[in-house]
Amino acid sequence: MRRMTQAERGDAQRRRAAVRLYRAGMPVTTIAQKLKQSIRWVYQWIQYHTRHPWTRFRSASRAPHHHPTQTPEVVERRVLRLRRQLVRHRPRSLRFAGIGARTIQREYRKRYGTAPSLSTIQRILDHHHLVVHARRPRAPYRPHPAAEVPNAVQATDIITRWIYGGSVVQTFNTVDIYSNEIESAPNVGNDETARYIEGVVSRGEDLLILVDLNKLLSEDEWSDMSGF
Repeated sequence: MRRMTQAERGDAQRRRAAVRLYRAGMPVTTIAQKLKQSIRWVYQWIQYHTRHPWTRFRSASRAPHHHPTQTPEVVERRVLRLRRQLVRHRPRSLRFAGIGARTIQREYRKRYGTAPSLSTIQRILDHHHLVVHARRPRAPYRPHPAAEVPNAVQATDIITRWIYGGSVVQTFNTVDIYSNEIESAPNVGNDETARYIEGVVSRGEDLLILVDLNKLLSEDEWSDMSGF
């Protein structure tokens, strides 16, 4: 039960006072003058107290008792029944049918005649938590800045070699993500040269050759670099 407002508490006190003064023997006309109310109002609450002796003299709710736009309960029950049958694929002829508002409306029209609107059916399903709203797919991640033009974003592989003596050699292999034009090594040069080439990339009039340093330098040559 909601709490009374200050105005409602004042009304209840006046009604209670009218009944108390009447039971004390004060005339109704005097009560009406004292409380600045009509005689009819005094008689109304005296009679109400007689019928409801345990009343708290609260004001009645002013909300309408009839909602002309409210969906009838029989319609709501039918919609929920159709939904359950569609989920269970009953009857068998509906085993491949959908379970949404449009299918329910079609089946309702077949069985009961005039069907409620799609928005009404959807509202009934939402009210009974029978609709699972799909989550919006997350936008695919793209690096910033976006690779929209050549050479805008580079993919760099870092190869680190630790050489005896504490020296470190790092090789940076940078490739343009946008063009992605790395091709397999062509059959050029002699076999001794071709075995070091991993791929080639065309850059306009230039040709970028990717060389495998692991094949190009031996272990002894890597060790000799420690003096640099």
